[in-house]
Amino acid sequence: MRCASRACVLGLLLAGARVAAGPPDAAGPLPPATEQRYAGAIEALRRGDPEPALGAFAAADRLLPVADYLGYLRVEALLRSDDLAGARRAAEALAARFPDGRVGRAALLLAAQLAARAGEEPRATALLRRYLLNNAESPDTPEALYLLAASFETQGARENAAHTYRELTLLAPASEYAAGAEDRLQALAQAGVTLPPLAPADQLARAERLLRAGVADEARAAAAQVASTTSDRDLAVRALGVTASALARQRRYEAAAAVLEEALARAPDDGRPALALERGRLLYRADKSREALAALEGVDDSQEAEAAEAEYLRGLVQEDTGQLAEAALAWERTVARYPGREIAASALWRLGWLAYLAHDWPGAADRWTRLRELAGGQRYRTPAAYWAGRAREQLGARAEAARLFEGVRSEAPRGYYGILAAARLPDKPPAPPSPPVELPRDPARALGADPDVVRIEMLRRLGLP
Repeated sequence: MRCASRACVLGLLLAGARVAAGPPDAAGPLPPATEQRYAGAIEALRRGDPEPALGAFAAADRLLPVADYLGYLRVEALLRSDDLAGARRAAEALAARFPDGRVGRAALLLAAQLAARAGEEPRATALLRRYLLNNAESPDTPEALYLLAASFETQGARENAAHTYRELTLLAPASEYAAGAEDRLQALAQAGVTLPPLAPADQLARAERLLRAGVADEARAAAAQVASTTSDRDLAVRALGVTASALARQRRYEAAAAVLEEALARAPDDGRPALALERGRLLYRADKSREALAALEGVDDSQEAEAAEAEYLRGLVQEDTGQLAEAALAWERTVARYPGREIAASALWRLGWLAYLAHDWPGAADRWTRLRELAGGQRYRTPAAYWAGRAREQLGARAEAARLFEGVRSEAPRGYYGILAAARLPDKPPAPPSPPVELPRDPARALGADPDVVRIEMLRRLGLP
């Protein structure tokens, strides 16, 4: 098995890496002479000379904040000295001491690879299983699965190997290791190792992972295959949803809407409002306004969240087609029926703009003032206050407008609307500043005792920034 992790982690160590949590009990600062010796050993290792690292890091304080990094560099020095057995023992010990850290996980993976290189496949298998048991969500899980399958294959356990290769193709179908696993599965099949067909649910789970990874074409094909072959209605509807999502990722909105039309025909009653709403969205994005409005008619009041979104979207479609009166009615219904939902705030925001652009200054001011009071209107609070002030200006209520602008400037003095509001306020002496926050002369001192900062600073001084 190849030592990909070794090269990767060594590169992180020697070129600079993101710092993970250090040992729980850190020793004090290194004496300057020791620090210089460690830095010199790291530089020598960069140049290809492992001897200084072997001497320096063998006796490194186990409580140092960077003990895991120094331990991994010692493993690398042993490897460069061709002491594979010593490197493996050191890697296993390092993994045992730091099981939850990034460096400890890399050491465990490296120990498994070194065991395999030494022909100790059962030990490699045990180490890889331990890695997968404790690090199922690690970015290196696909590599560990591939190495485990290869270890099974080397030991003649070809069926176990095939199952593990398949698991890799299911859990990480977009990874480079999945492509290699597919090749090995084909080779094992030619050698007579056959696996039962994947269950439709597993096929669909794979398609969903492909979609999350951005492999839309393959996800669409896999999901469409499930939809066309399964007799499970719920699974078929879910598969059609994945197919539509993949098409939407490719901006094929009309095609995606057609797939959802098929899903609607097969979906249970309680699942139809969400599908109809999504179909309406897709048709709207495809510039099919008439069809979008027709699709939204399929969203009834049985599901409040979908009904609220559909009413708001209906207003957007009508606004885009110049039906401003109809759009206003749709948004008024959204606010009246669903005042506690965030979408009601969006509807009231749009109503304010319809009024403002029609020079209905009282209507605009009223809507934007109401918007600030809605439970779901928090994200509109500042812009609504600013534009309510602008509407008050148009009405000649300059004192009220100034009060609103002052509130915006106070809430967001350096924000977009705060700057705009300040420009519309009459000149006046600035308010007395708040007492300044007391900071030490050297701001770094405020963090000086933080364990992570201590660790970062020590890595920087050792030449591992």
